[in-house]
Amino acid sequence: MIFPTILVFYMTISILIVELIVLVSFMDRPTLFCGSPDLIESLQSSTDFCKINGIIETYAIIHLALWWIFNICAIFWKVQFPFHSRYYDQTNKTRYVHIACLVAAIILPVYAPLAIALNGGFVITRFPPTGCLGRDVDAIFYTVIAPTTVILSIGTTLLLLILWRIRQHMRSHIFAGQQTKCC
Repeated sequence: MIFPTILVFYMTISILIVELIVLVSFMDRPTLFCGSPDLIESLQSSTDFCKINGIIETYAIIHLALWWIFNICAIFWKVQFPFHSRYYDQTNKTRYVHIACLVAAIILPVYAPLAIALNGGFVITRFPPTGCLGRDVDAIFYTVIAPTTVILSIGTTLLLLILWRIRQHMRSHIFAGQQTKCC
């Protein structure tokens, strides 16, 4: 596979794993999330599945945001710097970028579940249970919400720059074609 498509392949595998976890958690919600028949007791203490589900959900949010920005950066590189990207493709140097993206997307999201687990762990936040979140709201904000927002904002900005560059390229070809027809 060529460089940008391999990132989409890895992102698809990640999404399938997350979807599998979500599907399993919806199949048998009451026994997987509730450790006790008492509602108050179930909300205060979490089951092992709840903890694992919380870790995977937290990891997956940042993991998928990183895959998205890596894809956008690869497309940005191809659109903004076509000669450099073509040279890197011909000399097969993009595999190093691919390996760096793969390692970064696997290792960087690990900090969020660890930080939340160390700051109180994961609990059921609503009933009927659909997932487990961290007890500490500040830890969730600073380890999941803020980094994801920054990543998605940078990716959206790059995407807008890509679209602007494509529009600019299309307009230059359209105007060049109109000038030759007129003269």
